[in-house]
Amino acid sequence: MRLLAAQISHTVQWAACLDSAVEAGATVFLELGPGRALAEMAAAVHPDIPARSLDDFGTLQGVHAWLARQVG
Repeated sequence: MRLLAAQISHTVQWAACLDSAVEAGATVFLELGPGRALAEMAAAVHPDIPARSLDDFGTLQGVHAWLARQVG
């Protein structure tokens, strides 16, 4: 319980998290939402990596089609 409290009480350094994901091999970012804040941040920090949010799509089929195009 103490670890969870520490995780939610500290600011998350999202840019550093995104950098770590890229260093680990991330080739696409999909924000599960709600909203688009993280997808927009990912696009700004790593404009060469596709980044979208679930909110960008009308259906799960649209999400699936986009992901399939991105990862081949």
